[in-house]
Amino acid sequence: MTINNSKVKTPIKTQNINERISNFNEIILGYSKEEAIIEASRCLNCKNPTCISGCPASNNIPLFIKYIKEDDLEAAYSTIRLTSNMPEICSRVCDQAKQCEGSCIRSKNGEAVAIGMLERFVCDNVSKNAAEPQYFSKKVAIIGSGPAGLSCAEELNLLGYEVTVFEQKNRFGGLLTYGIPNYRLPYNIVINKINYLEAAGIKFKNNVTFGKNFNFKDLKNEGYDAIFVAVGATKAKYMR
Repeated sequence: MTINNSKVKTPIKTQNINERISNFNEIILGYSKEEAIIEASRCLNCKNPTCISGCPASNNIPLFIKYIKEDDLEAAYSTIRLTSNMPEICSRVCDQAKQCEGSCIRSKNGEAVAIGMLERFVCDNVSKNAAEPQYFSKKVAIIGSGPAGLSCAEELNLLGYEVTVFEQKNRFGGLLTYGIPNYRLPYNIVINKINYLEAAGIKFKNNVTFGKNFNFKDLKNEGYDAIFVAVGATKAKYMR
């Protein structure tokens, strides 16, 4: 496919303003397949892809965009997943303007490639099937189901460890659920991630508070070999 030399991004559909003032649904609606391919063709496939160095996760951005142009979303998603645990979420809430897109060569003379929207398009349109869990003998307890807890749980699960995530609140997700509004990150995206992790064999227990319902000694007595504490910053610090 030839390079699209447009200096501006392919327009991104959004919810009509007359509708969104009466709901908390996601405002940005994303790209269609045709729009994603057109936007992907703006990528210059730079010899020195500064977008990768601008990404905190070092995602191979030119490669997954190349797969979009080739209409191979499975390969695009697999490429993203090599370096990112939660691309469905990161593509919505990461500050791309200062990171990958802020480092895009296109931004030097026009608008950057819409990297975040292309990543979101891939994640929203590819099937995700968790692999059958393969356990070793080690058990790990994770206290907290926010981004750190979920990422740790998935990485350990992929390595074959038996993982249980403990959450003090009713809903899982931590900051993703209680800190980001639904119009920016729909809760069903978080739920889908939790369901995926459960299908992979990760256990989740909610409404249990560390220090109240259980402690380190309890976890040790239950046979856990390691504990990862990911409680986050759950209380505000006021300046008076």
